[in-house]
Amino acid sequence: SSGFIDNSNCLYLVQGGNVINLFTNQHFASSDEIQNDEDLAERFMLELEQRRRFEIDGIRYLVLQCGEINILSNIQSEANKVVFRFPNRPDLAARFENLLAESDVILNPIHTPMGNQGKMHKRREYLSAQNRYYFSCCNTKPADRKNNIPEGSLLNKLQYAYHNGEP
Repeated sequence: SSGFIDNSNCLYLVQGGNVINLFTNQHFASSDEIQNDEDLAERFMLELEQRRRFEIDGIRYLVLQCGEINILSNIQSEANKVVFRFPNRPDLAARFENLLAESDVILNPIHTPMGNQGKMHKRREYLSAQNRYYFSCCNTKPADRKNNIPEGSLLNKLQYAYHNGEP
């Protein structure tokens, strides 16, 4: 990892009529960027624990920005079973599971539709399990969408909403 922090993609919370800078930004965009980078994974866990959680009216939120959903991976030979990306780091996996357990809603704003929607669907099911909600919204144009997701697909969407593992 480069160690360079890009000040774009910053998160803000609007609360009580005030715009609050969460002083956080996207840490990685693709599985290639996070794969085998344990230092980045540790920094990311710390960021999630300290800056990506907030509560509104007793509802606890956690934010994964765009490709940060790639902290998870799929085991293709096991029907795309979802697992934490670093199997050799049970400490990080436990911290991530704790974050999920302490969250009611996972927000995952995305820039453009991600590839392999079958795998993304499994990750959305996973993140919304145990009575959690998962929401994402994509800010791409429908014409761009056609290049990324097959026409007529159930997963041909710009927005996703899941609850308890179900779309």
